[in-house]
Amino acid sequence: MKKIMICCFSVLIIVLSGCSPKENLLESELFFYTLYAEEVTIMGLTEAGQSLETLIIPIEIDGYMVTSIGKEPSFMSTGGGKLSSKTVKRIYILGNIYIFRYSLSLENIDYIFSNFYLPHSTYDTGYDGKYIDIFFPSYVKPDLDFINRANVQFFYNLFEDPSEDIYLIDYYENQLIEFIPDDPKISDKTFIGWYKDKEGLIPWDFTNDIVVYNEDEPVLNLFAKWS
Repeated sequence: MKKIMICCFSVLIIVLSGCSPKENLLESELFFYTLYAEEVTIMGLTEAGQSLETLIIPIEIDGYMVTSIGKEPSFMSTGGGKLSSKTVKRIYILGNIYIFRYSLSLENIDYIFSNFYLPHSTYDTGYDGKYIDIFFPSYVKPDLDFINRANVQFFYNLFEDPSEDIYLIDYYENQLIEFIPDDPKISDKTFIGWYKDKEGLIPWDFTNDIVVYNEDEPVLNLFAKWS
């Protein structure tokens, strides 16, 4: 009977091991990540990532979709993962990802921008950062006041659905746009620049044009031009 129980326990361990997600830590230029079912979970920042003031959380890493930052421990997973930096001040989240609680440790963060709704867990980070997403105003700890909306929106200028057409959101007040986004990439098209109008007649001058608040038009929309 004892031999049978040991044998069954051994089989159970083998089965569970075969079903467990592989958590080999992979490395890109800026991130440490795990890969399971062709989906990326970001688990940390490389030295290069930690040194940046502006950090982009991309839609894909090494050709795989980014779905989350950090993970919660479970029977099948050790969990963990954290983005830690004393340098990062702005984060731009381009994809629809989930941020697990306590997976951000950013001592000097000013803004976190997201093209999608930010889950509540994002706010539970223990520091006073401004959280701005495409749907809701800024959410500020600890008093939970809503104070700002993203007032700069960059559009691909290709898709009818605004949620699909948005490339990046930002916030500036009577300032130059300090962070110039990387050129968007669309197959079979060449990016020319950012323009104030959909027709691509009036270019935005990042050297001289200032984001000025206007009650009639509180959001500055910039449109990509393609050839």
